[in-house]
Amino acid sequence: MSTKQFQFDSDPLNAALAATAEASGLAYLPKSKVIYYPLTNDKVTLISGGGAGHEPAQTGFVGPGLLDAAVSGQIFASPSTKQILAGVNAVKSQRGSIIIVMNYTGDVIHFGMAAEQLRSRDDYHAELVSIGDDISVNKKAGRRGLAGTVLVHKIAGHLARDGWDVGVLADALRTTAANLATVAASLEHCTVPGRKFETELGPDEMEIGMGIHNEPGVKTIKIGKVEALLDELVDKFQPSKQDFVPFNKGDEVVLLVNSLGGVSSLELHAIANLAQTKFEKALGVKTVRLIVGNFMAAFNGPGFSLTLLNVTETAKKGDFDVLGALDAPVSTAAWPSLQQKDKPEHGGVQQEKETDSDKPAQPTGIKADGKLFQAMIESAVEGLKKEEPLITKYDTIAGDGDCGETLLAGGDGILDAIKNKKIDLNDAAGVADIAHIVENSMGGTSGGLYSIFFSGLVIGIKETKAKELSVDVFAKACQTALDTLSKYTQAREGDRTLMDALVPFVDTLSKTKDFAKAVEAARKGADSTSKLPANFGRASYVNEEGLADIPDPGALGLAVIFEGLLKAWQK
Repeated sequence: MSTKQFQFDSDPLNAALAATAEASGLAYLPKSKVIYYPLTNDKVTLISGGGAGHEPAQTGFVGPGLLDAAVSGQIFASPSTKQILAGVNAVKSQRGSIIIVMNYTGDVIHFGMAAEQLRSRDDYHAELVSIGDDISVNKKAGRRGLAGTVLVHKIAGHLARDGWDVGVLADALRTTAANLATVAASLEHCTVPGRKFETELGPDEMEIGMGIHNEPGVKTIKIGKVEALLDELVDKFQPSKQDFVPFNKGDEVVLLVNSLGGVSSLELHAIANLAQTKFEKALGVKTVRLIVGNFMAAFNGPGFSLTLLNVTETAKKGDFDVLGALDAPVSTAAWPSLQQKDKPEHGGVQQEKETDSDKPAQPTGIKADGKLFQAMIESAVEGLKKEEPLITKYDTIAGDGDCGETLLAGGDGILDAIKNKKIDLNDAAGVADIAHIVENSMGGTSGGLYSIFFSGLVIGIKETKAKELSVDVFAKACQTALDTLSKYTQAREGDRTLMDALVPFVDTLSKTKDFAKAVEAARKGADSTSKLPANFGRASYVNEEGLADIPDPGALGLAVIFEGLLKAWQK
């Protein structure tokens, strides 16, 4: 596979999204990276999204009869809550909205935060539907969202246009998702623009259970005949091999065969034909629809995924015409039954207004030592810059390789804000400013987690009603922040995540009020992750042998931050 890349002077993502909107007669918000259909009728509106690199998902499925809006993050990174809110606000309806998200931690956190804010602040009915269709893994973190998600989009679009109410529609989509099963296989990892291509695969090896973010598969095998590969993939759908979706003899199914970006149309259709025959023979099912094409990619990934939707079970439990919903005509760029429409009058690039979240936080009245505050931040960022190559190296093995860069982007974003006097260093409100900055500068799961923690930290500081920041105030606030973060992630100490550094830090600080001992506990916790299995994040999809003696990059990064803060504190 070629690893050559086109080089861009400008941001290729914004250019690609603008072209997608222009070619499809849609509207585009460039700051928020939202593509939407501006002529939404009186119905429940549908919003989806996620990291870039999976096109045509999800932006290619916006249009009449399908999604009303799609929000794009950076490459393989979840969009921020602010971006998602911009997407929902662009297509708000008095009937409410359904936010469809694939089951990845960052996406669930950010899209979930958006839904919560819409309900709590605006009294707006927004339902979150999380899709997980991967059956190659059976992890505590749950099934990953893969190509089966687009079938949920298609059914959602038809039922929404048919006038279904938001709550009933959301339940129908959850029923659909529960009857989806997907497995992927690839000859190699994809080439991510702007990143060095790295692989652990030999020239004669390929992977089964490949994800869509360059995370390793669950099994490495020798490259052989496609027929033998399909036998192994089809076998994973057997009820005796997975307990997610039942497949009984005579069940009607939809088979979706999807390219991960680098498989030719000829090869893909050949695979589809062979897979259909093997599924019907092995499972005794009846294929009532065969859908083949490029729906959800991993850039130029030289692989494919097989998805079965059990129509019989879905119709039985969901009480709707599944095939009627899938067959209904739509006008979108990526769905096979595209019907050309005139460009709406309100299409094209749209101007965005500044929101309240762009403005500095209001002073709390709780004083902070501005010079020390700045020195601690600068020291933490300096430490990150020094350790970034090591963090990135570990994350390349255990994840998607961007942890070090993401943390450093957050640090640089904070330093830039200090330089431009956008952070009040003399008031606890500066922590709230940091929460906003890291969400937007870091993006992805890390940005969401850090933003939630900092937001909880501000609440905790305010609850103390102190006049100035101190170690005691900080310790109490950290406990509040940890409790807040724990509401949005199931990860706990021992799950090989940043929690293994954060929890010991907070616990030790709360008990001893000794900053140095707390930092030492964080470092020990981070180091201990090299002996722990991964239960969450993309590392949970990597074979345990591949994680041996490698600490969790997120926990290591947090320990480095704490050590940088301590270094300035002790001076």
